[in-house]
Amino acid sequence: MASFMDLNVRDLDVYMNMRATGLTRRSLKDVAERLRALLKHLLRTGRMAPRPRPHVIAPLLYACEGIPSACARIRSRPSWISLE
Repeated sequence: MASFMDLNVRDLDVYMNMRATGLTRRSLKDVAERLRALLKHLLRTGRMAPRPRPHVIAPLLYACEGIPSACARIRSRPSWISLE
């Protein structure tokens, strides 16, 4: 039976790759933050070996990312359509 004491960086990579399929960058960032919180809890409670903690890297998000933009829709219209 596997234990959190045996957890290594490769295990975390496999897990994140499995979870990343079909997720947006925002959702992937949420998964990474939750995984970081779990690892921190395991270290604090002594359920994970106190070796150098693996870093879980989340994607960078930009201001207003994921918010639909009306400007993008307007720019994508053909030039012969009048907006007036």
